[in-house]
Amino acid sequence: MEFTDYKVPYPTLYVINKGETDNTRGTALPVYPPAIGPFASEYAVSKEKHPSRFSAEITKEASVDATALSKRQKVCLLQSGTPKEGSPPSFPRHARLSASWRTPWHSSAPSLGEFSYLSGYWEWVDDVFARKNKNLHRAGVHDAVWASLFTYDVDEHMIRTFCHLWSPSTNTLCTSVGEFSISLWDLHVLGGLPLCGLFYDEVVPSAKELRRVDKDNKLFLPRSCQHLFSAYHHLGGSDSDGVQALEWVKFWFKGPVRYREPPQRLSKKGLTKPRLTYNPSGEIHTSLAHDRTVEENAPFDALGVKEPDREETYVAALLACWICRFLLPSKNINHIRPGVFMVASMIASGEKFSLAIPVLASIYRGLKQLTSSTDLKECTAVFPIHYVYGWISTYLKTHFEREDTEIVRKSNLMRARMTKFAGERMARKYNLAEAQHIFESIELSQMTPLPMFREKCRCSVIVELRPIWRRIILSVFVHATSSCDSINTT
Repeated sequence: MEFTDYKVPYPTLYVINKGETDNTRGTALPVYPPAIGPFASEYAVSKEKHPSRFSAEITKEASVDATALSKRQKVCLLQSGTPKEGSPPSFPRHARLSASWRTPWHSSAPSLGEFSYLSGYWEWVDDVFARKNKNLHRAGVHDAVWASLFTYDVDEHMIRTFCHLWSPSTNTLCTSVGEFSISLWDLHVLGGLPLCGLFYDEVVPSAKELRRVDKDNKLFLPRSCQHLFSAYHHLGGSDSDGVQALEWVKFWFKGPVRYREPPQRLSKKGLTKPRLTYNPSGEIHTSLAHDRTVEENAPFDALGVKEPDREETYVAALLACWICRFLLPSKNINHIRPGVFMVASMIASGEKFSLAIPVLASIYRGLKQLTSSTDLKECTAVFPIHYVYGWISTYLKTHFEREDTEIVRKSNLMRARMTKFAGERMARKYNLAEAQHIFESIELSQMTPLPMFREKCRCSVIVELRPIWRRIILSVFVHATSSCDSINTT
């Protein structure tokens, strides 16, 4: 394949077959300036919109216990990066929900980005994991990708009540004992998403960026990025419909399909745990790893991928599908977005990206669209709502728990904790009154933040912060910026 840049009428990357002169037969993709890498544009940062200090020291009344006399002592407040521009808009309580909000959830609401079965995808994940790719661990996404081996269910009355109590102006769940929210740390623990790393930038690079090398003659972008664009063109990316996710999976994965599509969800009362979840077990069978057959090498031969680049390209192609279908779904949920190829190839090479931040932003935006909609059938919100299901099941105990095999328990993969409640029909069934009672009966003790440590950690201002402390501080600060004015850290 050949890559060519055009600037008229707007910056465009053309992907055409080698030796082809007719650009109309190529794939044209709009190019936007990147925010990361050597070609990143410099953006002027206004100091007025950011705090000069991340914390402030004030004096407050405090006491050690209820019997002791209070005394004044200095405490540290974490400052918010949100400028104070008047009072926030009032939360529109849905006192009168429209008729569409009372009809069955799955029959009236669109998919909303909920992860669903895709033929061949789970087998593809199994195959990649069986080959023990170390770059997934280096990039910090091993657990996050493993979480896509399952589907996630929710009771329709629970999600309705959640949306009824959600405040889009503060991104919080309003309850009788206070406001709670989905935080970055929740996504890190529940979904295994990295908190630290490069900024997630979904853009199509130019041909110049794809070919640019450093002083050591090494490509700035992994070569697998070029191969992903070549595959997109090969599969008919020039068509107006683009490339469907199912076509993408069938092109790259040539093994047998072992998992069947789960049956349609039923609305009957779920009083007992289902015997079958219709999902993979989560076990990683290293015995599946084998030398590629002629058929399995066919995609690489068709694209001209050399042997040393095949494994990384194979993983990058899976990550592109994972981002589009599970991590950050968009309105065209069943299609592959070429804008993810750069990030997917960099993750496949071992680069770490801060994925929790764009996912949380997508959730907040999607919940705002959903809770502001008066007609579910016309709601166009698409976001990774399965992370919301995981949050509800973890804090409110609304699901049955999976019985993990001994292999899964020993593999230390349960850091993506929402997988404990994964599988079809794992959500307990409630009527509307029962669901409302659960939210009305919330206690502060059950909403305690998920554990932040697996071991004793001590923080010192003298030495460099340990990685776990950097993740904790980042998650707390960003959450404070997005949902409140300041947080007392004492």
